[in-house]
Amino acid sequence: MSEDTLKAILSCPDTKSKKNGLRDCFYMSLMYDSAARNSEMLSIKMKDVIDNKITPYVFVNGKGRKKRTIPLMQKTMDIYRIYVKEFHSSYNPDDYLFYVIHHGEKMKMSDDNVAKFISKYAKQAREKCSKVPYKAAYP
Repeated sequence: MSEDTLKAILSCPDTKSKKNGLRDCFYMSLMYDSAARNSEMLSIKMKDVIDNKITPYVFVNGKGRKKRTIPLMQKTMDIYRIYVKEFHSSYNPDDYLFYVIHHGEKMKMSDDNVAKFISKYAKQAREKCSKVPYKAAYP
């Protein structure tokens, strides 16, 4: 994706007044920065993100249960810190980084949930940038 395309998509979530907008923006930023697959993203737990001020990184469980260490940009970590304050006020290292509340319990976010919000933002971004790909490119 070009820088213009990425900016168009990341500018769509309402991160100021909508809590899920912050989550969605962070999800897409982390996915782009880490180049992780959707299934890898959804399996990240709080303990997998290392907020080291000099070299932050994330552990990702890839195919064949191979663990990868991926360095992260400071911009991504800036969003991460805001996200954690909003979504993980009580730190539990075994909580999924991205979750939904179902019947009062934190549950791992589904592929369908991600596909829904990425498709929504892609449609909005396409109005600003014609280079934004269509649905087939999303999880």
